[in-house]
Amino acid sequence: MVPFPKKLSIVLIEDSPSTAAIIIESLRRDYGYRVDHFLSGEEFFARFNFRRTPDIFLVDSLIYDQQGNLLTSGVEIVSRLK
Repeated sequence: MVPFPKKLSIVLIEDSPSTAAIIIESLRRDYGYRVDHFLSGEEFFARFNFRRTPDIFLVDSLIYDQQGNLLTSGVEIVSRLK
């Protein structure tokens, strides 16, 4: 695989820490991309520095809390980003 010439900045919104770890490891190790991980859309909107725009958003389709309750969908998060 040939990486993009530019080092991309990626926001990952993924509620599973183990899944996120696999994705982050691969993107950082194989491509050297910067990855900011958030467990939920609410965490993202509360903590993200909107002065810089990421190149890519990777958003889980369904986001659950630690007790397994559905918090939001990826579609809702992306709609808020617009």
